[in-house]
Amino acid sequence: CWILCSPRTGSSLLCEFLNNFKSFPAFDHPAIKSLPNTNLLRSDNAFNEWCRLFSKLEEFTCHPPSYSKMIFHQYIEVVGSVKKEKRYNVGWYENYHDKDFIDSTIRKYNSEWVKTIFPDIRYLKLKRNPIAHAVSLYFARHTKKYHIYDKENLTNYLNTKIDFDISKLLECHSDVMASNSCWNSFLSEKDNVLDVNYENLISNPYEELSKIKNFLQVDCDINNAIDLTINSNKRIYKMTRPEA
Repeated sequence: CWILCSPRTGSSLLCEFLNNFKSFPAFDHPAIKSLPNTNLLRSDNAFNEWCRLFSKLEEFTCHPPSYSKMIFHQYIEVVGSVKKEKRYNVGWYENYHDKDFIDSTIRKYNSEWVKTIFPDIRYLKLKRNPIAHAVSLYFARHTKKYHIYDKENLTNYLNTKIDFDISKLLECHSDVMASNSCWNSFLSEKDNVLDVNYENLISNPYEELSKIKNFLQVDCDINNAIDLTINSNKRIYKMTRPEA
């Protein structure tokens, strides 16, 4: 199962829920053993941003993740063998990959190609209201913060002044719409896909996670997964700003 998503759609929260299902094996990749056990890439996780571990397509096909969060630009960069120094980084982006490269890569390494590796793969396609998504992306790019793991950094983030720039806000909205289109090009009508709504995941996690449980046909305690994710000492803090 892969989560198809883009930055600021709630994919980290969804990964936390699914990892707390305790139903999926942790990803066993040689590079994980040599990395520090950071908040982002944890060796005990099944779902995470595993594309960060790969430098090129050959590495990915030798050790593909059975369970993963697939952020669209990370996936394209890996299967397109984009050098790490030329990859998408945090902040405002002066140099974008050529649109023709993105379109041709996503068509070539589409869901049919993935089926040659994982014939029975299922996809969770994560969606968020595009306006709220664009605003969240705007904040992340201004502050260069995509994840927060402690209260001190959360306080600093909430106290950071953010200027209003309509051109950059519209650019974020354009990026949001493009990422949605990208995954639509990747998928086919024959794929086994479940749409997951971020807003529903926040307002009614039990209902949304029940759909996922049934779709993936796993045995788990949903209430326990919610409790581990939301009510215990949080690993990832919600980053909603008052001016959103």
